Amino acid sequence: MIADMFFLNAFLAGSLLFGGAGEGGEWPSLPSPDGHAYRISDFEESRLVVLVFTGNTCPIAADYDARLNALAGRFDPRQVRFVAVNVADGPGESIEDMKDRAGSGGLLYLKDEAKALARKFDARVTPHAFVLAERGSRVVYQGAIDDNPADAAKVRRPFLEQAIRAALEGKSPAVSRTTPKGCSILY
Repeated sequence: MIADMFFLNAFLAGSLLFGGAGEGGEWPSLPSPDGHAYRISDFEESRLVVLVFTGNTCPIAADYDARLNALAGRFDPRQVRFVAVNVADGPGESIEDMKDRAGSGGLLYLKDEAKALARKFDARVTPHAFVLAERGSRVVYQGAIDDNPADAAKVRRPFLEQAIRAALEGKSPAVSRTTPKGCSILY
């Protein structure tokens, strides 16, 4: 029952936030260290959007930087667009502080100062990943990036990558929801 309510909420959040194709649903315009602001419509050409809520100073999120950049590098951005959204507050979390992280890999970094997007997705920790299909109108996966936040060499279940590959093949992921571990997002 609780799982059913969660999936209904995730579906409704996705539908209300993004709308279906041609319905004009949007997310808030979020700034990037590159000086531009982005919305979901900026990624319409990609089949999937991977949205990862993160923070600069969260050690667990920082441990995932190399893994996320490597994963992003394995996919054509026209197929899968990776977007990291900084939702953390405090020293080290400004747009200026994000420039070092934004300069590496295939991730686009955005800042959600008001945490509006994080609230809509009910993101709880950094990192918290979501795979969005159908121009962002459907959440096909949400949760942990993999099963070992501490040691990339010991990962046995790459949940996020498995979900992306399944969605690209037009299938539902074998695991569509996991519990992410990380630094709490303070609302």
